[in-house]
Amino acid sequence: MVGKRINGHVESCAEAVVTPVEECECACDGAFHGGPHTWRARALIVADEDFATRRSYSGRQVTDARQVFRNADGDTLSMRGTDLLVTIIIDAVVLRDEPDEAKCVEEGITRIVGPFVDEIANSTLSSEERAQLKLVLPELHLLCSLCVLVLKARKEFASAVDAIAGGLADRLVAEILGPLPTRLVSDTIRTVLRLAMKKVCATFVEWAFEPVNAKALQVLGILFCPNTEHHPEVRELCIAPLEGEYLNAMIVAWAMEHYPFGRDFISRRSTNGLRL
Repeated sequence: MVGKRINGHVESCAEAVVTPVEECECACDGAFHGGPHTWRARALIVADEDFATRRSYSGRQVTDARQVFRNADGDTLSMRGTDLLVTIIIDAVVLRDEPDEAKCVEEGITRIVGPFVDEIANSTLSSEERAQLKLVLPELHLLCSLCVLVLKARKEFASAVDAIAGGLADRLVAEILGPLPTRLVSDTIRTVLRLAMKKVCATFVEWAFEPVNAKALQVLGILFCPNTEHHPEVRELCIAPLEGEYLNAMIVAWAMEHYPFGRDFISRRSTNGLRL
């Protein structure tokens, strides 16, 4: 690190959805606490630091994610590819000379994570249900589906924010949780998640419909997605539109093809390229 040591937002904090934010002991200071997969965006923590510090810290995240991807096997390849894709995007965000873009993405994360974790952590779930929810939540395409639905709604109903927010939560719960057996998601967990999503929708939709937040919303859709290979709408509405913004055409093609090995990419930060 340049100048000082910065402890990043850790995966255990991102998975602590059943733990109250007041108990957060992570460098995120509660901002990303309990947000599934938010550890991918840990470089946002240094967005207010000097350029050398941001470059060094964010570069380490890309390097680490690339190494994990190289070591992935067939079952985890596309998941680790999604991790790497997000770190590449966040790297582009924090290295820009437009700090408001990083703040916009960070605000979007907190708009989703804050009410979501508050509702779940303070619920009446049993210890067994809390353990089960913590286990299954990172695999659910719940929060990324929210981003996808709002992106669609922006196009179709840009002036009807209140009407949209009312029906999103029930639709999400029905589509994502409906097919799952009760051994994975009990009726009590479903009820808690429905309440949590209603609270998220009420606060998030208003923010998401502000014109300046469209790009950040696309970043969040990828950030919260467990595995973009299994979520074609995230690829279409979130990854593809970022070409020319935070991603070059080769990286977009790599992501759309489900992260195959053996590709060379020329990143914006290094002429040595990003070799996978």
